[in-house]
Amino acid sequence: MRVGLIGTKEGYGAFSFYTKNLYTGLLREGVDVHLLWVKIPQVPLGQTFHHVFLMPKQILKVVNQFDILHATQPGFTLCFPIIRGPAKIVTFYDIFPILRPSDFSDSIKTRMVNFVWFSIWLQTSQSCDKIIAVSSQTKADLLTLGIPEEKIAVVSLWVRPTLRKVKMKKTNRIVIGYVGAISHRKDVKFVVSAFSEFTKKYPNSELWLCGSCSDLHYKMQIEHMIRRLGLKEKIRFEEYLSDERLSEIYSSLDCFVSGTLCEGFGLPILEAKKFGVPVIVRKTAVIPPEVKKHCIEVESPQEMAERIAEVVEGKAEEITSRATADATRFTLERAIKQTIHIYESCLNLR
Repeated sequence: MRVGLIGTKEGYGAFSFYTKNLYTGLLREGVDVHLLWVKIPQVPLGQTFHHVFLMPKQILKVVNQFDILHATQPGFTLCFPIIRGPAKIVTFYDIFPILRPSDFSDSIKTRMVNFVWFSIWLQTSQSCDKIIAVSSQTKADLLTLGIPEEKIAVVSLWVRPTLRKVKMKKTNRIVIGYVGAISHRKDVKFVVSAFSEFTKKYPNSELWLCGSCSDLHYKMQIEHMIRRLGLKEKIRFEEYLSDERLSEIYSSLDCFVSGTLCEGFGLPILEAKKFGVPVIVRKTAVIPPEVKKHCIEVESPQEMAERIAEVVEGKAEEITSRATADATRFTLERAIKQTIHIYESCLNLR
């Protein structure tokens, strides 16, 4: 079985995380896997040109060399409808631009552009032999859009093996943390509001906002909010996190908080639980139940502040212990075995 894995393992984003770990895991299991990739040109609309022209050209050039083509994101499936021969597989992370556009972005232009692209990708993905959904939530959303259930397989994401708990020097400050994109969908404003309330009782605390922000307008709103609340000296931003740095961050946290509106999976939530960090999320957030399980759920920033106080006072040890034990189920080894089984089943049906 010769597999063409379409994607890149370079970078710090979710897609590169998925591709890098999947590629390494498949190699370890003896699969003959090769990465198919063309560098994105650093020009205006370079990513669009890459997805629409460069990647399809590269895939079509080598398509006959593989038994399986696996697109690590739906944006790489544009040429799939005209490909004959290898089995075709695509991984979907979420469908929010179609099902929850107001949660996805507060920009009408961004909503429209992503709605169009996701609609196209759903059509091109129909030609796939199998669609891998990263969670039960993503599968449910795909079913809502009319994808046949027999075409969908759930393979959960995993805590990357390179994240390990490290011993950090203790300070007298309470460290609250968030890891993920700084964006409208993640609603970081909810977290900042909660932290502002928390500092009224625990002034000796700080909030770490760890993740990149591609929406400069939203980042300006966050920065303005921080200045208005007088929290500039208590909140720090950190971007482009290596696995080593992420390990240090999770090992330093007293509590992990998330104001996210919706998640296809919610990997940072799982990672924090694996590190034994209590996790607080919104009760109304659309998060896969397998990830939301054993999280503390709140309805408002004020309630989040109250629950953070309970956590630092040692009142959440039981739920945290259950969460840590449950997070150990999500391993790369399990995901690799499930993915190989999908590959084999696709080939057997041909």
